[in-house]
Amino acid sequence: MSAATHHGEVYNLLDEPWIPVLMADGSNRRVGIMQAFADTHRIRTIAASNPMDRVAILRFLLALLYWCRGNPADGAPQDLNDPFLDGWITKLEEYRPRFNLFGDNVRFYQYRKRGEVPDAPANYLIHEVPTGTNAAHFRHCRDRDDGLCAACCALGLLRLPVFTTSAGRGRSPGINSKPPVYVVPEGSSLSQTLARLWRPAATGDLGHPSWIKPKRSLPSSGQVPLLMGLTWLPRRVWLDDRSGPPAACAACGEWTTLVRTCVFEGLGSTKEEGTTKRDWVDPHVLRAPDDKGEVVPVHGRDPVARPDAAVGQWSLIQTGLLGSDVVRNEGDRASVANFATVQNDKYLEATERVVANPSGPLGVAQNEGVYMRWDSASRAVGFALRRIAEHPKSQKPPRAASLIASIRPHVEHRVSQQASELLTGGEDGWARAAEEYAPMMVAVARAVAPAATVADTERRRRIAAIRPEFAAATTGSADDTQDEEGGETD
Repeated sequence: MSAATHHGEVYNLLDEPWIPVLMADGSNRRVGIMQAFADTHRIRTIAASNPMDRVAILRFLLALLYWCRGNPADGAPQDLNDPFLDGWITKLEEYRPRFNLFGDNVRFYQYRKRGEVPDAPANYLIHEVPTGTNAAHFRHCRDRDDGLCAACCALGLLRLPVFTTSAGRGRSPGINSKPPVYVVPEGSSLSQTLARLWRPAATGDLGHPSWIKPKRSLPSSGQVPLLMGLTWLPRRVWLDDRSGPPAACAACGEWTTLVRTCVFEGLGSTKEEGTTKRDWVDPHVLRAPDDKGEVVPVHGRDPVARPDAAVGQWSLIQTGLLGSDVVRNEGDRASVANFATVQNDKYLEATERVVANPSGPLGVAQNEGVYMRWDSASRAVGFALRRIAEHPKSQKPPRAASLIASIRPHVEHRVSQQASELLTGGEDGWARAAEEYAPMMVAVARAVAPAATVADTERRRRIAAIRPEFAAATTGSADDTQDEEGGETD
């Protein structure tokens, strides 16, 4: 590849190695779309380091599967250990030009207005690369000087339908508005994962994906076809050609020629009009009951505005999974990708956790009660700490809330590893879960009580002995877990 500008170059996503995968033999590599489908039974999982890319790639491959094969037939096997049949992907060859990343004609996920010149930094495509006046911290990038390799440009384009946030007037978010928490199943191979994702769509008309029709608007009302919902583009993008001497990609670090600028424009407002709302229920969005009892999408909490953002996330996710059919069988696992934003438009962090089937042998309603039981008992730990830790003569505000918020995420991480024991309803499981607080409460006791006097020593001992009390929850009364003041939870 020369250092000159590559006019008319062809980088076709069907063949070029751009999808990061982990093979069954433990090796890492990049593959094109054709190779990914041919080796689904040999690929263990998508090996992207950022959860955004893992979710975006899986949804893209799933959209390709629906586009090539349509809805799965009744009784279709849900465990595909063999490679996908060649006949499944002949449609890809027929539409090969639609998967060109560059070129003068049609491009993958791109279009522009007549005469429009790429002028925005290409780094806009990757959330974690600092641009404009964003704080660089330990990572320094220069707009229009640094850029992205072709593979990272492709990954950035895949993120658009799933993770685009609002960015001011005329730049509306993606179809799911503020990006929610996504849940995708985890099979023992890419073949199994895709098979579990491939479910009959609610409507027979799957619609057209955005690699066929990139220039289109969301319907203001009515049913959104599945392929449109999975691939709709909230930004108008056109990549500049790769140019200049080889340099390190700002996203992955590969030393190659880079794309430094692009068209990156909004499409205007996508708000629904009138009383008839747009009908779109994303099949991979985690939903859980809110304070009013309505089942709504779950969103990552802002850790800047809420120091206790991580508190209760585990039980909230587990409750949401109970109402989902992503994990249906004993032993099934799912990947939960969580995204925290500030003011709905700036990303703070992207996290991912793998969870096992949360249902256990009990029914959904009983299991929801189990997680409510854990949540109430854990909040009661904060009340107990406040009663004991506040010195009678102290005028300082209580520290119980911040202390419990600091230790509870660690405790819930530990408890999540034995969630199946809690769901059996056995008291032994609850007792072991309560003891996960033991080392943390010892640390809290040392921080609160200096043990300079006999009274302080006794306070330290009492604080270190605090544990969640689950017995009262067996009666179904959550009020028993609150203190006598009836205050808000910590």
